[in-house]
Amino acid sequence: MELASKVATQVIVMFLLIAVGYICDKVGLVTKRGIKQMTDIVLLIVSPAVIIQSYNQEFDPNLAKNLGIAFVYATIAHAGMIVFSRFLFSKKNPGKYNIDRVCSIYTNSGFMGIPLILSVLGEEGVFYGSAFLALFNITLWTQGVAAIKGRQKEKAKPAAIAKQLLLNPGVIGILIGFLIFFTPISLPDPVGQAVGHIANLNTPLAMIVIGTYIARSNILQALKEIRIYYTSLIRLVVFPLLMIPIYLLLPSDSLVYLTNFIAMACPAAAATSMLAAKYGGDAIYASKIIAISTVLSVLTIPLMVIVIGFVL
Repeated sequence: MELASKVATQVIVMFLLIAVGYICDKVGLVTKRGIKQMTDIVLLIVSPAVIIQSYNQEFDPNLAKNLGIAFVYATIAHAGMIVFSRFLFSKKNPGKYNIDRVCSIYTNSGFMGIPLILSVLGEEGVFYGSAFLALFNITLWTQGVAAIKGRQKEKAKPAAIAKQLLLNPGVIGILIGFLIFFTPISLPDPVGQAVGHIANLNTPLAMIVIGTYIARSNILQALKEIRIYYTSLIRLVVFPLLMIPIYLLLPSDSLVYLTNFIAMACPAAAATSMLAAKYGGDAIYASKIIAISTVLSVLTIPLMVIVIGFVL
């Protein structure tokens, strides 16, 4: 219960920051261009800095073993969600079916998961959470893009997807982190301090950006669509609960469980709306799911942590 209380407190703090972003957009303090620029700062600079900072330590065999287990959990989680999502949604509207699947599979592990993990579990939590983020990026740019495009004749080119994947800031941050952790290389102290200061921007800046996204979505209309609540329920409750048997079958350090579980319990990824717009999907419907699942997560994330607390 102590962990659940800590998570609940942090979620409330994060939603207050989201409210700041919402208000900033509504009163005209930020423009569409400004939102894009803030998003780029978070994606290209701040998020990789958080990951690099968590890897900036001497090699430890136990940490390496737990990181390997975290990758196993993340792989099973994404594979399971990809399979189960095929059977959980109505196919009467193919466009919405594709978005339902993608929004239920891919969590906001970068913008919301990593800040929450950092605040509650510290840098070691981010270290293990990077495994989930890596699998998120790999599967989003492969299966996710394919699902959004559906049966369109023009398929995404493998070379273009590979380029997007290799140039993904999260993946680059993890690769740099691997280089630091698994080799004698370490960041000079001034560089390490600078990276740390940049990493500290992650929670406030990412939450403010999420708030601006919610402000620009038609949340009042979204509140009237029952299908969105169903998709959000799958994302926020059903899929996290499906992972609990895996944790019991593959026992590990409780911190490894928690980082994976918190990442699993996050709302739909903001990237799903961006990819839907890029690859001909229903971006408006995706933005509604993102908004509603984000609002609901203030209740569901602490609830899910209470549930996992009984298991650990």
